[in-house]
Amino acid sequence: MKKIELSDRQIENASELLKKHKTYSSFSQNKSDAYAFTKIIGVKICPYCNINYISTIISGKKKILRPDIDHYFCKSKHPRFQLCLYNLIPSCLTCNERLKGNADFMKVPHAHPYFHDFDSLMHFCVELRQSNDYLDEKNLEISFSPYKNESKSLQNRANNNIETFKLKERYQVHADQVIDLFKKAKFYWKAKKTEISRLLYGNSMELSNWSYSAIERILFLEKDCDINQVSFGKLKKDIINRYCLKK
Repeated sequence: MKKIELSDRQIENASELLKKHKTYSSFSQNKSDAYAFTKIIGVKICPYCNINYISTIISGKKKILRPDIDHYFCKSKHPRFQLCLYNLIPSCLTCNERLKGNADFMKVPHAHPYFHDFDSLMHFCVELRQSNDYLDEKNLEISFSPYKNESKSLQNRANNNIETFKLKERYQVHADQVIDLFKKAKFYWKAKKTEISRLLYGNSMELSNWSYSAIERILFLEKDCDINQVSFGKLKKDIINRYCLKK
Protein backbone atom coordinates (compact mmCIF):
# COMPACT_ATOMS: atom_id res chain seq x y z
CA MET A 1 0.00 0.00 0.00
CA LYS A 2 3.01 2.23 0.48
CA LYS A 3 4.68 2.84 -2.87
CA ILE A 4 7.47 0.33 -3.44
CA GLU A 5 10.73 2.22 -3.79
CA LEU A 6 13.41 0.32 -5.72
CA SER A 7 17.07 1.29 -5.57
CA ASP A 8 19.24 1.49 -8.68
CA ARG A 9 20.93 -1.75 -7.60
CA GLN A 10 17.60 -3.55 -7.23
CA ILE A 11 16.45 -2.37 -10.65
CA GLU A 12 19.73 -3.42 -12.26
CA ASN A 13 19.79 -6.87 -10.64
CA ALA A 14 16.13 -7.62 -11.34
CA SER A 15 16.44 -6.46 -14.95
CA GLU A 16 19.45 -8.71 -15.52
CA LEU A 17 17.44 -11.71 -14.37
CA LEU A 18 14.55 -10.89 -16.70
CA LYS A 19 16.84 -10.36 -19.71
CA LYS A 20 17.78 -14.04 -19.56
CA HIS A 21 14.28 -15.06 -20.66
CA LYS A 22 12.12 -14.53 -23.72
CA THR A 23 8.80 -15.45 -22.10
CA TYR A 24 7.29 -15.23 -18.64
CA SER A 25 6.69 -18.97 -18.72
CA SER A 26 10.42 -19.58 -19.12
CA PHE A 27 11.16 -17.18 -16.27
CA SER A 28 8.57 -18.54 -13.81
CA GLN A 29 9.58 -22.15 -14.47
CA ASN A 30 13.17 -21.32 -13.61
CA LYS A 31 12.92 -21.57 -9.83
CA SER A 32 16.30 -19.99 -9.17
CA ASP A 33 15.50 -16.86 -11.19
CA ALA A 34 11.91 -16.50 -9.97
CA TYR A 35 12.99 -16.80 -6.34
CA ALA A 36 15.93 -14.47 -6.92
CA PHE A 37 13.59 -11.88 -8.45
CA THR A 38 11.16 -11.77 -5.52
CA LYS A 39 14.12 -11.79 -3.12
CA ILE A 40 15.56 -8.73 -4.87
CA ILE A 41 12.27 -6.82 -4.77
CA GLY A 42 12.12 -7.69 -1.05
CA VAL A 43 8.44 -7.04 -0.37
CA LYS A 44 7.24 -8.81 2.81
CA ILE A 45 3.54 -7.86 2.81
CA CYS A 46 1.24 -7.96 -0.20
CA PRO A 47 1.22 -4.39 -1.62
CA TYR A 48 -2.38 -4.72 -2.76
CA CYS A 49 -3.99 -5.71 0.55
CA ASN A 50 -1.37 -5.14 3.29
CA ILE A 51 -2.76 -8.24 5.03
CA ASN A 52 -0.91 -11.34 3.85
CA TYR A 53 2.80 -12.05 4.29
CA ILE A 54 4.60 -12.81 1.02
CA SER A 55 8.20 -13.27 2.12
CA THR A 56 10.63 -15.19 -0.09
CA ILE A 57 12.00 -18.10 1.93
CA ILE A 58 15.14 -19.95 0.86
CA SER A 59 16.99 -22.42 3.11
CA GLY A 60 20.39 -23.27 1.75
CA LYS A 61 19.73 -24.58 -1.76
CA LYS A 62 16.09 -25.36 -0.99
CA LYS A 63 13.44 -23.02 -2.40
CA ILE A 64 10.60 -23.11 0.13
CA LEU A 65 8.18 -20.28 -0.59
CA ARG A 66 7.85 -17.14 -2.68
CA PRO A 67 5.09 -14.66 -3.51
CA ASP A 68 2.84 -14.89 -6.52
CA ILE A 69 3.96 -12.51 -9.25
CA ASP A 70 1.04 -10.51 -10.59
CA HIS A 71 1.07 -8.91 -14.02
CA TYR A 72 -0.36 -5.43 -13.44
CA PHE A 73 -1.27 -5.46 -17.14
CA CYS A 74 -2.63 -8.96 -17.74
CA LYS A 75 -0.08 -10.97 -19.75
CA SER A 76 -2.73 -12.74 -21.83
CA LYS A 77 -4.11 -9.40 -23.05
CA HIS A 78 -0.85 -7.42 -23.10
CA PRO A 79 1.91 -9.99 -23.81
CA ARG A 80 4.47 -7.33 -24.72
CA PHE A 81 4.65 -6.39 -21.02
CA GLN A 82 5.03 -9.97 -19.74
CA LEU A 83 8.68 -9.47 -18.70
CA CYS A 84 8.62 -5.76 -17.94
CA LEU A 85 10.02 -5.19 -14.47
CA TYR A 86 7.36 -2.65 -13.51
CA ASN A 87 4.59 -4.96 -14.65
CA LEU A 88 5.65 -7.71 -12.22
CA ILE A 89 4.14 -7.19 -8.77
CA PRO A 90 4.96 -9.62 -5.93
CA SER A 91 1.59 -10.27 -4.31
CA CYS A 92 -0.46 -12.78 -2.36
CA LEU A 93 -2.47 -15.63 -3.85
CA THR A 94 -5.75 -14.06 -2.69
CA CYS A 95 -5.18 -10.75 -4.46
CA ASN A 96 -3.53 -12.17 -7.56
CA GLU A 97 -5.53 -15.28 -8.48
CA ARG A 98 -8.69 -15.24 -6.40
CA LEU A 99 -9.67 -11.59 -6.84
CA LYS A 100 -7.77 -9.91 -9.67
CA GLY A 101 -7.56 -12.83 -12.07
CA ASN A 102 -7.52 -11.51 -15.65
CA ALA A 103 -8.94 -8.08 -14.85
CA ASP A 104 -7.69 -5.55 -17.39
CA PHE A 105 -6.00 -2.72 -15.50
CA MET A 106 -5.25 -1.05 -18.85
CA LYS A 107 -8.97 -0.38 -19.28
CA VAL A 108 -9.74 0.29 -15.62
CA PRO A 109 -6.74 2.07 -14.03
CA HIS A 110 -5.77 1.04 -10.51
CA ALA A 111 -3.17 2.31 -8.06
CA HIS A 112 0.15 0.82 -9.20
CA PRO A 113 2.41 -0.38 -6.32
CA TYR A 114 5.56 0.98 -8.01
CA PHE A 115 4.15 4.35 -9.06
CA HIS A 116 1.28 5.28 -6.72
CA ASP A 117 1.21 5.61 -2.96
CA PHE A 118 -2.14 4.20 -1.82
CA ASP A 119 -1.15 5.17 1.74
CA SER A 120 -1.30 8.87 0.86
CA LEU A 121 -4.45 8.53 -1.24
CA MET A 122 -6.77 6.83 1.28
CA HIS A 123 -7.01 6.46 5.03
CA PHE A 124 -8.99 4.03 7.15
CA CYS A 125 -11.89 5.31 9.18
CA VAL A 126 -14.40 3.73 11.54
CA GLU A 127 -18.11 4.42 11.93
CA LEU A 128 -20.52 3.17 14.59
CA ARG A 129 -23.53 1.37 13.16
CA GLN A 130 -26.10 1.63 15.97
CA SER A 131 -25.02 2.18 19.56
CA ASN A 132 -22.04 4.12 20.90
CA ASP A 133 -20.27 0.92 21.92
CA TYR A 134 -16.96 1.14 20.08
CA LEU A 135 -15.69 -2.10 21.65
CA ASP A 136 -18.32 -4.22 19.93
CA GLU A 137 -17.01 -5.66 16.65
CA LYS A 138 -20.52 -5.94 15.22
CA ASN A 139 -21.08 -2.25 15.84
CA LEU A 140 -18.01 -1.11 13.91
CA GLU A 141 -17.92 -0.43 10.20
CA ILE A 142 -14.46 -0.11 8.68
CA SER A 143 -14.21 1.97 5.54
CA PHE A 144 -11.88 4.21 3.55
CA SER A 145 -11.89 7.94 3.07
CA PRO A 146 -9.78 9.90 0.55
CA TYR A 147 -7.24 12.51 1.49
CA LYS A 148 -8.56 15.76 0.06
CA ASN A 149 -5.24 17.03 -1.29
CA GLU A 150 -4.94 14.31 -3.96
CA SER A 151 -6.30 14.46 -7.51
CA LYS A 152 -9.61 12.89 -8.44
CA SER A 153 -7.98 10.56 -10.96
CA LEU A 154 -5.62 9.13 -8.33
CA GLN A 155 -8.50 8.72 -5.88
CA ASN A 156 -10.42 6.83 -8.56
CA ARG A 157 -7.47 4.51 -9.01
CA ALA A 158 -7.40 3.86 -5.25
CA ASN A 159 -11.15 3.25 -5.19
CA ASN A 160 -10.73 0.69 -7.96
CA ASN A 161 -8.16 -1.14 -5.80
CA ILE A 162 -10.61 -1.13 -2.90
CA GLU A 163 -13.28 -2.68 -5.10
CA THR A 164 -11.15 -5.19 -7.03
CA PHE A 165 -9.35 -6.51 -3.97
CA LYS A 166 -12.47 -6.33 -1.77
CA LEU A 167 -10.57 -4.41 0.87
CA LYS A 168 -13.57 -3.13 2.83
CA GLU A 169 -15.03 -6.60 3.14
CA ARG A 170 -11.72 -8.23 4.01
CA TYR A 171 -10.83 -5.66 6.66
CA GLN A 172 -14.30 -5.83 8.18
CA VAL A 173 -13.56 -9.47 9.01
CA HIS A 174 -10.57 -8.22 11.00
CA ALA A 175 -12.39 -5.60 13.07
CA ASP A 176 -10.82 -7.23 16.14
CA GLN A 177 -7.56 -5.50 15.17
CA VAL A 178 -9.29 -2.14 15.68
CA ILE A 179 -10.98 -3.25 18.91
CA ASP A 180 -7.59 -4.19 20.40
CA LEU A 181 -6.29 -0.69 19.68
CA PHE A 182 -9.41 0.94 21.14
CA LYS A 183 -9.07 -1.16 24.29
CA LYS A 184 -5.50 0.06 24.75
CA ALA A 185 -6.58 3.66 24.24
CA LYS A 186 -9.39 3.26 26.76
CA PHE A 187 -7.36 1.50 29.43
CA TYR A 188 -4.21 3.60 29.17
CA TRP A 189 -5.86 6.97 29.65
CA LYS A 190 -3.76 9.87 30.96
CA ALA A 191 -3.77 8.91 34.66
CA LYS A 192 -2.64 5.38 33.80
CA LYS A 193 0.13 6.71 31.56
CA THR A 194 1.24 8.97 34.41
CA GLU A 195 1.44 5.93 36.69
CA ILE A 196 3.50 4.01 34.15
CA SER A 197 5.78 7.00 33.58
CA ARG A 198 6.50 7.23 37.31
CA LEU A 199 7.31 3.52 37.43
CA LEU A 200 9.70 3.83 34.51
CA TYR A 201 11.27 7.20 35.22
CA GLY A 202 10.87 7.65 38.98
CA ASN A 203 8.62 9.74 41.19
CA SER A 204 11.05 12.63 41.30
CA MET A 205 11.04 13.13 37.56
CA GLU A 206 8.93 15.93 36.25
CA LEU A 207 6.59 14.26 33.80
CA SER A 208 6.86 15.84 30.39
CA ASN A 209 5.31 15.57 26.99
CA TRP A 210 8.35 13.49 26.04
CA SER A 211 7.59 10.83 28.69
CA TYR A 212 3.96 10.57 27.56
CA SER A 213 5.14 10.29 23.97
CA ALA A 214 7.53 7.50 24.95
CA ILE A 215 4.70 5.59 26.63
CA GLU A 216 2.52 6.01 23.56
CA ARG A 217 5.30 4.60 21.39
CA ILE A 218 5.50 1.55 23.67
CA LEU A 219 1.73 1.02 23.65
CA PHE A 220 1.19 1.72 19.96
CA LEU A 221 4.19 0.26 18.15
CA GLU A 222 2.58 0.70 14.73
CA LYS A 223 2.15 4.47 15.15
CA ASP A 224 5.07 5.19 12.82
CA CYS A 225 5.62 1.75 11.31
CA ASP A 226 6.79 0.92 7.81
CA ILE A 227 3.47 -0.45 6.59
CA ASN A 228 5.15 -2.48 3.85
CA GLN A 229 6.84 -4.54 6.54
CA VAL A 230 3.91 -5.03 8.95
CA SER A 231 0.72 -7.00 8.35
CA PHE A 232 -2.28 -4.67 8.89
CA GLY A 233 0.31 -1.89 9.21
CA LYS A 234 -1.75 0.75 7.41
CA LEU A 235 -4.94 -0.10 9.28
CA LYS A 236 -3.19 0.13 12.64
CA LYS A 237 -1.20 3.23 11.79
CA ASP A 238 -4.28 5.10 10.55
CA ILE A 239 -6.51 4.07 13.46
CA ILE A 240 -3.87 4.88 16.08
CA ASN A 241 -3.12 8.33 14.70
CA ARG A 242 -6.76 9.18 14.00
CA TYR A 243 -8.49 7.85 17.11
CA CYS A 244 -6.15 6.55 19.81
CA LEU A 245 -3.74 9.40 20.56
CA LYS A 246 -4.58 12.43 22.66
CA LYS A 247 -4.39 15.56 20.54
